[in-house]
Amino acid sequence: MVKMAALSKFEQLMQDITTGNLKDNPENIVDRIPEVLEEEDMGTMDDMMTELRDYLDSKGKLEEYLDENGMMKIPFETVFSWFKTSIEKKRSGLR
Repeated sequence: MVKMAALSKFEQLMQDITTGNLKDNPENIVDRIPEVLEEEDMGTMDDMMTELRDYLDSKGKLEEYLDENGMMKIPFETVFSWFKTSIEKKRSGLR
């Protein structure tokens, strides 16, 4: 009998997304991001959002994501894309 290696939290999250287990439920995805970041040794959700804010600011696009009170209002898809890309870059040694 061959024992399968356990999936990392990131791999499990991606599997749950691609199989539709988390379809139309971004709250469950967001709830799992901090534990993935911790397992990948990539800091906290606040650290990730600060990186994203700094990146948007460096590209001159931050204003597009600020509401009238100066609060960041970044679409879930943008946050998730940044998260996924950051993990993949770190794993491939590009970070």
